[in-house]
Amino acid sequence: MMKILFLDIDGVLNNANFIQSGKSRSQREIENQSKYGRFSDDDSIGYYAADIDPTSLDKLRTVWTYHPDTKIVISSSWRQLMSHHQIKDIFCYFGWKDSPIIDKTPSLTRHDIDPTGQTQVLRGHEIKAWIESSCQYFTADKRTIQHPTYKYAILDDDSDFLEGQPLVQTSWETGLLDEHVTKVCQILSN
Repeated sequence: MMKILFLDIDGVLNNANFIQSGKSRSQREIENQSKYGRFSDDDSIGYYAADIDPTSLDKLRTVWTYHPDTKIVISSSWRQLMSHHQIKDIFCYFGWKDSPIIDKTPSLTRHDIDPTGQTQVLRGHEIKAWIESSCQYFTADKRTIQHPTYKYAILDDDSDFLEGQPLVQTSWETGLLDEHVTKVCQILSN
């Protein structure tokens, strides 16, 4: 059975306390360089890496202790700034050498989900579109939007998802907590 985690970044792998800690992005970048080394020849990636809280990333990695075959699909707005390969490079920079990031969700327009353009695009629509295009045998159980061949969880601080989608909602104030990791593991186990 394929297991997928749709991952947001802001409000999950960082939070208000981390970003507003009194340290500037450049100070966080310098701290990262002293602890992890120079990022690479691409300075823009190091710039974004300064917005990742390594403690939150370590918490996220504990999901793979219990569900080692789970794949990550990036659903964060970061997917519009960089490729999923670049985000994987950031995870690698922080020590997650084999992070299972496989893709990112599409960025849909109103006309992609409604020919009249009247329906607001939710992140849930983009996740649904990814599942429908990438999981060729996916036929949803209308009650849970889960399938016996695929399981997925969504980790996000926003709530713009479709009814029945298995959201574990964090908050911008705290980001990822142990209780969120536990809920993700429960969803992927059931």
